[in-house]
Amino acid sequence: LLCFLRRLRERGVLLCTGRMASKVTNFIAIDVGTTNSGFGYVSGASSTDFVMQPGHDRKEPTILLLNKDGSLHSFGHQAWTDFEGLEEDEMCDYFFFDRFKMNLQHDKGVHGNIKVQAKNAKKTFALKLLFTRVLEHYRKTAKEQICLTLGIRKDTEEWSDMDKETRWIITVPAIWGDRAKHFMVEAAVDAGLVTPSSQDSITVALEPEGAALACREDLLQAARDLT
Repeated sequence: LLCFLRRLRERGVLLCTGRMASKVTNFIAIDVGTTNSGFGYVSGASSTDFVMQPGHDRKEPTILLLNKDGSLHSFGHQAWTDFEGLEEDEMCDYFFFDRFKMNLQHDKGVHGNIKVQAKNAKKTFALKLLFTRVLEHYRKTAKEQICLTLGIRKDTEEWSDMDKETRWIITVPAIWGDRAKHFMVEAAVDAGLVTPSSQDSITVALEPEGAALACREDLLQAARDLT
């Protein structure tokens, strides 16, 4: 994530000197993993600080606990804690999902109507809804973290304008085909990261490329430390 943010920050410096100066000041990368997920960001036209998701592990389990209506009850460690704390007569009111990313590994079978069954019930929800809820969670969490750092309150115009000033990056496996990548873009639209007319502002980045960039950055930094 950090390497993609570094590259986009380099491009962002150029953008901020021209017509896009008031539009792109935040770069937020989201990694929705099979087992764990997380995000990182850089904020501010002149910032050089790259911030990863707060917490000891930097990532959290890709676990969703949904309400009956499909809205998000909780995510990650909190979802697991909440699920474990449910009484037997409460189980029918909440639905537990994990490892649902695997449904996108076969590109030919990817379509908008894929359904996934909850682990604790026969209830099914659309796969796109599950990804949408994850992206909604990180959109909210990342915005709150940036605003906390910059001292921006939620009831201000700066909070409302943040989505328009943000470039989003979503990492995906290299084996995913075009259908799966487009599926993630559609989920991002549903999650409010972008509008249907601004889908081009999302960067879909391949995970192995991020790993390769990370190795390159580490080697360059090691070389700089020796000089």
